[in-house]
Amino acid sequence: MCVDAYPVSDYPIPPILPVLPSKPSTDTHLRPDLLKSKLFALCDRGTDVPDVIALAPTAKELAECAPWLEGQDGNELWPAHVRATLADIARRLGHGV
Repeated sequence: MCVDAYPVSDYPIPPILPVLPSKPSTDTHLRPDLLKSKLFALCDRGTDVPDVIALAPTAKELAECAPWLEGQDGNELWPAHVRATLADIARRLGHGV
């Protein structure tokens, strides 16, 4: 028979903390990294359009992400693919591309 050396009553029960409303992560200093991650996933897998649209990147944000995205794959066709994908997202978001 196995007997627990420490009865349950010896373990302190942590207090239950209330869930506080917070700003979405898209409104923080983490937004550029989140956007790059989602844009890379879109370029790589092609299945993340709704996520990128939900983030609603500005034309400036898309332009700022482009150089980083273009350098993420060694395939010679990758940079053109990235540019085409970003142009498609810009068009969908109404950025006049």
